Amino acid sequence: MLTPFQKASEFFDDEVFCDNVMWCAAFGFLHSDSECFVAAELINHDLLKIESKQLVEIKSKKRVDIGDTWMIYMVAGNMKRAFEIIEPAKYIVFERFDGKFRRYDFERMRRLYG
Repeated sequence: MLTPFQKASEFFDDEVFCDNVMWCAAFGFLHSDSECFVAAELINHDLLKIESKQLVEIKSKKRVDIGDTWMIYMVAGNMKRAFEIIEPAKYIVFERFDGKFRRYDFERMRRLYG
C-alpha cells in the first residue's frame, strides 16, 4: 500500500515533485504522515488574477507578509485530516490537472471534507 506521499509523487515527474516539495518546505507548508500529504503556500489573494473562479495568472511571485489564501501544490490522502492540520485561511486555490485553477472559501471546503 502506498503512503499519501508516494501517491502524490505519482502525479508529477521527479523534478517537478522535488521542486514543489523543496519550495513548500522552505517558503510554505509541508506535512506528511500516514494519513495525508500536503504541500502548500500561504499567499495573498490580491496577487492572483481570478476570473469566474479560475486563476488566470499570478501577478507577482514576491513574498508577502499577509497571507490569506492557501495555494495547494499537492495533496493526497485523508482530506479531513489535511483540513485539521492546515491553518485556516480565507481562501484555498488548487488545480486538478486540467490547467484550471479554482478558488474557494476555505471554511466551505473544510465543511465539505470535515
